[in-house]
Amino acid sequence: LLNGLMRSEEITVSRFPGTTVEVTSRTLYNSSVTIYDTPGIFTEDRLTDLLSVEDQSRFLPRKKLVRSTFQFHEARTVFLSGFVRIDAKNETDPVGILHTFVPESVSVHETNSNTGVEEWDRWFGGILKPPFSSSARSEYKWKSEKFRLRTGQELHICGLGWINVAKGPITLVLTTPESVTLKVRKGLVGPKKFKK
Repeated sequence: LLNGLMRSEEITVSRFPGTTVEVTSRTLYNSSVTIYDTPGIFTEDRLTDLLSVEDQSRFLPRKKLVRSTFQFHEARTVFLSGFVRIDAKNETDPVGILHTFVPESVSVHETNSNTGVEEWDRWFGGILKPPFSSSARSEYKWKSEKFRLRTGQELHICGLGWINVAKGPITLVLTTPESVTLKVRKGLVGPKKFKK
């Protein structure tokens, strides 16, 4: 954006995190207006904060986010990467429906809840990515949080994506690393959006 406003290629641009390392100021073309470019905001509550710079570059979406749809007649488990386990329980008749939105590099895997418990450690960093580099699930501290979401609500997973409830209510128990923030919000996408 700054290069476009200045009509130059002066500022280095990259999709890799950490490219901008210090505050950069530039004056706009034929103007006295100065614009400042700063490094990204440093936080410690996003899933991406757990990834190496190399893994972050593989994780960032190259295209658009991918939507996956799940219908729950009974309790099921969905993994979004190796870092997010969703245990869902339907509370509506006849079926609860949710959509997940994550980058294309994130593994989305639905399974029987018992299988999810038994296989999570083995699948971590293999079937379930990220992480893309070798690591063990035991290297992280984990928490579980329970949410009861109504139709039209979303659960934002900081640094990963979100879950949209198309038909609820649905009770979700999310198990994530302790540092990852989860936030309930009004849906960005309405429940009628996906009806055809």
